[in-house]
Amino acid sequence: MKTRIVSQTPEEKLGQSELRGKILTSLEDNVGFTVSHVNLSQKDQGHLVPLHDGHNHIYYCIQGKCFITLEDDEKTTFTLTGDTLLALSSSTKARFQVQESCTCMAVVSVPALLDIQPDPYFLGLKSILGTDREVDFKRGYSRRFLREADGFNITITNTMPSANVPCPMHYRNHIEANFFIRGRGIYSWNNETESLEFDVHDPVKKDGILYLLDEHDPHSLLITEENSQIMCVFFPALRGDEVHNFEDSSQKSSY
Repeated sequence: MKTRIVSQTPEEKLGQSELRGKILTSLEDNVGFTVSHVNLSQKDQGHLVPLHDGHNHIYYCIQGKCFITLEDDEKTTFTLTGDTLLALSSSTKARFQVQESCTCMAVVSVPALLDIQPDPYFLGLKSILGTDREVDFKRGYSRRFLREADGFNITITNTMPSANVPCPMHYRNHIEANFFIRGRGIYSWNNETESLEFDVHDPVKKDGILYLLDEHDPHSLLITEENSQIMCVFFPALRGDEVHNFEDSSQKSSY
C-alpha cells in the first residue's frame, strides 16, 4: 500500500501534456496506469493530448465546469461538471476552456489496447444511477463509468460505501487506486496495524488522499460520514458485474 496526500505532493508537468498537477500514481509505481490531480482556474485554456505515448487519457471532473472540444472535423464539445467523465483514446486530441474557478479534475493515463481506438466517451453520474452501471456491492454502491467493454483498458468508478460498516476487501486480480474525494473514512492495512484517515474537513487532507494497493494488499475501509465518495481506478478493467463477498472471509472479493 502506498498513500499520497494531495496537499503534500509537489506540482509538476504531467508527461507530455500542457497540464500541471499532482502526480499521485506514477509510471515508476509500475501498476500499469497513472493518476494525477489537477486544479484549474477560470479562463484557463489549452490542449489535451495523451500524457504518454500510446496512452488513453481520461478526465474525471470532481468539481467546477470546463468545456472540452475535440480537434476533429465536427469540433464536438463536451461540458464537464462535477462527477462527469470524458475518456479519449491515444489518437484523440482536444482543447479545454475552464468556465469556473476552482475546477479540479482527476486525470488517468493508461496504455491503449492493441489496435483498439474507442470513440470519445462521455458519461455523468446522474446517467448511471438506476442502470446496470450502478452496482450494489452489499456495503455500498459502485457507479461504474468505464467497464471492460468500453475499450479503454481501465475501470473508473464513483463509489459510495455505506457508513459505519467495516468493509474488509482483497483484490486478487486487479490493481486498485482509491482517490478519496468527499466525506470521511479510514483505510487500514497490514493486518490493521497501519491506517490513514481521510477527512474533507481537515485542512491538510481536504483536497484528497490516494490509496494505492500496489501489492494486492488486503485492507479494510470504515466510512465515518454519510455520502462519502471515492473515485476508484481498477486495472485491468472490470467486466462490470463484480461484487464483494463479505460472508466468506477467505473470499472477500470477486475482483
